[in-house]
Amino acid sequence: MKLSFRTHRVMSYQRATGAVIGLMLTLSLAACGPTYGPELRGEWKIKQIHTTAAADLDSGRALEWLGYSAYFEERRIRFSKYDCRDPGMTTDWQQWGLVANRIGVNPDLFGTRSDTPVQLLYIECDGEDWFTPGAELIRLDDERLLMAYRGVIFEFRQER
Repeated sequence: MKLSFRTHRVMSYQRATGAVIGLMLTLSLAACGPTYGPELRGEWKIKQIHTTAAADLDSGRALEWLGYSAYFEERRIRFSKYDCRDPGMTTDWQQWGLVANRIGVNPDLFGTRSDTPVQLLYIECDGEDWFTPGAELIRLDDERLLMAYRGVIFEFRQER
């Protein structure tokens, strides 16, 4: 079947338009997404503590955790006396405003916009949920990792 020059030209235009739209969509999604990956290896230290109205962890006890470290290694995660060998990690993404509301903090507390996607990290140990501090982590950006535990928000910074 032979196509007329006009039909061929319309089909070529449609293909080119589709390719340009696809490229623009890909670039815009990449620009909106976070620019960091799930890399956590190394030592992270608790640098700040923020309490919520629902805190049931004694504030004195929470302050004792300042300086505690979490270590993320290839086949091991350690936080204080809690140790997990061969951990599993599931990740998800949510808008910071939704996460902040769930954990009971003002979204403006960390200077992050409510519509910013943050990475949620769920740690499993030996294939089971890990019901310890550090079982759920919130990665705000490359430099800040949050742990909500018993109404207290622990802010980690990576040691370099």
